[in-house]
Amino acid sequence: MRWALAEPPSRLALRLLWYTTGKGDQDVGVAETQELDGPAAREERRFRFALPPAPHSFSGALISQQWALEATAEPGGETARVELVLAPGGLEKRLPTITEPP
Repeated sequence: MRWALAEPPSRLALRLLWYTTGKGDQDVGVAETQELDGPAAREERRFRFALPPAPHSFSGALISQQWALEATAEPGGETARVELVLAPGGLEKRLPTITEPP
């Protein structure tokens, strides 16, 4: 991971998280967090997260389940997010639209 900030943060938090989007309330869950203390304003570091076996990424007409890697610098809370797909074969499951019978 590489970052370039105006000021050196006191810490950088990396989170592997899932979230839902669509109709209704948004749910968010953090699968794993790593804290990087004393990072420089410009730096590159390696990290590793073990991806969980589920839940898989999917998109439907009413709700979608997504995964992301998020980095937050403190103080200030500047955040960057990269979307991920967690699914067999690396392909997000597309749920069919259900229609009412005639």
